[in-house]
Amino acid sequence: MRSSSPANTTVLALIAAFTALRLALAAMLPLGVDEAYTLSVAHDLQLSYYDHPPLQYWIAHLFMPLLGDGRTARLPFIGLFAVSSWLLYRLTQVLFSAQAGVTAVLALNCSAFFTFAGGWVLPDGPLMLALLAAALVLARHFFAPQAPRRGALTAWLLAGFWLGIAALAKYHALLFAIGLLLFLAGVPSRRHELRHAGPWLASLLALLIATPVLAWNIEHDWISVGYQAGRARFGGQLHPEYVLANLIGQAIWILPWIFVPLVIAAWRVSRAGRTAERSWYCLCLGLPTIAVFTVAPRWGFTCVALLVLLGTVLASHAATGFGRILAPRLFAYGDPTLDAFEWSQLPGELRARALLQSGDFLITTNWMYAGRIDQALHHTVPVVVFGGNPKEFGLRYDPAEFLGRDALVLGPADSMKGVAGRLRPYFDAVDELAPFGLGRSGMQEIPLRLMRAHCLLKPLPSPFRQPSNTRRVPEPCRGRGLGDSDASPALP
Repeated sequence: MRSSSPANTTVLALIAAFTALRLALAAMLPLGVDEAYTLSVAHDLQLSYYDHPPLQYWIAHLFMPLLGDGRTARLPFIGLFAVSSWLLYRLTQVLFSAQAGVTAVLALNCSAFFTFAGGWVLPDGPLMLALLAAALVLARHFFAPQAPRRGALTAWLLAGFWLGIAALAKYHALLFAIGLLLFLAGVPSRRHELRHAGPWLASLLALLIATPVLAWNIEHDWISVGYQAGRARFGGQLHPEYVLANLIGQAIWILPWIFVPLVIAAWRVSRAGRTAERSWYCLCLGLPTIAVFTVAPRWGFTCVALLVLLGTVLASHAATGFGRILAPRLFAYGDPTLDAFEWSQLPGELRARALLQSGDFLITTNWMYAGRIDQALHHTVPVVVFGGNPKEFGLRYDPAEFLGRDALVLGPADSMKGVAGRLRPYFDAVDELAPFGLGRSGMQEIPLRLMRAHCLLKPLPSPFRQPSNTRRVPEPCRGRGLGDSDASPALP
């Protein structure tokens, strides 16, 4: 097909329009909790990380000298989603038709979740690109023999390369491989592929590329795999209400007028079975994860205006909190958009109150707050989590590193109950400080509670085995109070 064909031109125009929309949303919407955590953790270059394989962190780390650790860090991920949209078009074109490809790209970009999250600093963007590339390579191998080919082995090795890249993005890549195996084993005309070296060499190549993830997990007692497996643990009893709630949630995130046709199409393919080989290929690739997320949504054109309006309203409220001013009763029991509120006011508040002194470290109660704090302070002060699962923050520092040092303890007031009592055995003294709040449009939406912990006497507890075997001798307590004049760290 010529690059100037009407379908190609339409798809490129769609991709350009939605990329422009995501650029606008990226500038308007504050960083989400997971994004702030990712950008905080990405300062440290590791083989892999606690909650996900490393690719999203590597990308953020690579561009950090140029883009920083704020909203502009979304730019590479917006670019990745634009490439993914093109790959989806080419895949659908190979399997069905160019017009079907146009519809698929429109539906993907109009689905509510991908409209917004298509440019977020998350592992899903790199994962989607890599899996679409692998699916496209194999679709050409299986269904487009008339197209220029490099040979079956080359096609399989390319697929293995992309599957390895996907494994560096998210553990869900394994489910794609299982779906591919279901297709090969379940379609009689494709079983011969398993008797050749291609699929097995591709598997070895994927494992080789994913070696950093395996090496990191071996070094850290497989805590990352254990964490993800624990999130999906089956309690031995099926709860239909949970399944229904999950389906409703998917329908809302994808939008019902896309979700319902998708379910109907999947049902028709399952009824047709292996006779509809191209559609069966798509269903098999998504079948292992069909209960978790929906792939390749399809629908028409009228949702674009609705999404632009919805995005504008949500972005405006998330940035300014105007909804709490106009209709406070609607938010009497909480405001979910506060999850997207950046704590950028924190450095100024700390500086104005001279709360941080040279050598201090910060303690908070949750990995989400740790990500917010570290991202706001741009990695200038060590942040540790006391209580709960710290995720990667539990691996960043040796607990003995802070012996003899003072700490500023802070977090949302409702998360700080009992913290002072639990900290006192570790410090010489723990004093309460005057609280303050953060919020939009001058409102105190997130009241913070603060304490100063003087002189760490013994290492804070860590849920993870520390790689260092060195025993540190506690530094002498400095006996410095709040009124001393030691220089403060250079806050942003």
